[in-house]
Order: sequence, then structure tokens, then C-alpha cells
Amino acid sequence: KIKGDSISLEQMLLNLFINASHAMTIMRGDDKSLWGGTLTITLDYKKADVVSEFGIQTDGGCVLSVADTGVGMSDEIKQKIFNPFFSTKNKGNGTGLGLLMVQNIVNGHGGFLKVISQPGVGSEFKIYLPIDEEESK
Repeated sequence: KIKGDSISLEQMLLNLFINASHAMTIMRGDDKSLWGGTLTITLDYKKADVVSEFGIQTDGGCVLSVADTGVGMSDEIKQKIFNPFFSTKNKGNGTGLGLLMVQNIVNGHGGFLKVISQPGVGSEFKIYLPIDEEESK
């Protein structure tokens, strides 16, 4: 179990799901025959491999992965996605605050975030959240 605020974690997930949905639909363009894809959500308890994957020192924690087969992002775009008001969506389809909120929620829970993405392939957001030491006893 992790120690966390359920409302904040729900907001984090909602933002990731909406972005994934947009990456597999409206960001593909007006040709709706190109719309679609797969959203994969996994939650794992990790031990030693958390250290190498996130570059942190810990005995373990939970790793939540939200992956889509959407449009993906270049390295240049990935460097900007947590900037306030940055958006690759057309006007009216996003505020550019969703991923900033995700990052703030993850940081507020003592966690870490890793983004893996490739244009035309999709994106994966991996979130490490520490376990609640009191609950695990």
C-alpha cells in the first residue's frame, strides 16, 4: 500500500488517461479511420530494479505504468511537457496544465516520474510511488 491522497491520485490518473485518449484520437487528425489504439495500465510492486529504472535509492515501491499507442513525442517535445501552458493540442483541446499537475501530484507523494515515448509508436508514463512503511508492517 502507498500513503496518498485518493482524490489527487485520481486526478493524476484522469489527466494521464485523457492525454492518452487524445494521443490516440484527436491528435491523429481529422481522418477518423486513423483513430484508435490501446491503453495499457499496470501496477507492480518492485524491489531492486526500482533503483536502476528511476535512479533512486530505495528498498522498493509501487510502479504504475500508463502506456498508449498514440502519436508519441519527440525528445524535443518530451523536454517541454511539464512546462506550464505547453500543449501540442489544437486550441480548445487542452490547457497545457494536465501533465504539470501529474508531476506535482507525483512529487507531492514522494514519487518519481519517467516518460518513454517515440513518435508514431506511443508514450508510457511510469510513476514510482513509495510504499507506506506503517501499512507494510
